[in-house]
This record gives sequence, C-alpha cells and structure tokens, in this order.
Amino acid sequence: MTMPVDLKIVELLCSRLCHDLIGPIGAINNGLELLSDYDPSMADDVLPLLTTSAKQAWDRLAFFRAALGFGGGRVT
Repeated sequence: MTMPVDLKIVELLCSRLCHDLIGPIGAINNGLELLSDYDPSMADDVLPLLTTSAKQAWDRLAFFRAALGFGGGRVT
C-alpha cells in the first residue's frame, strides 16, 4: 500500500531537522575558529564547549536516525 505524502510536510520536517542540527554544529565551527584565528591559549575555555556541542550534535543525529529509520544500519 502506498501513502501519498504532502510535499509541504516533508519540507517542514527537513527544515526542522536542519534547524535542530545547526545550533551545535555552528558552535563547533565558532569554537574551532576561535582556536585557529585568535588566541590558542583559549583552548581551556573552548574545548569543553566544543565537546558539549559535538555530543549534542551526535545525540541529535542518533535520535533522528532512530526516529526516521536506520537506513539499513544500526545506531551504536
């Protein structure tokens, strides 16, 4: 049985997924930029933020995979 999918719903879902991922990924990018462009001595302050943001992004991706399907793989 096939179900028609409204394209607007797919667009909204994709937009929401991107929105949820952009926060921690943007924070990682900003932290790396701080380390490379400015003062390397800021590593003690920046590394915990990078670690937290990377974990948030990883957890959200794992949730999205579980919620929307594994695509043939398993979440480890």
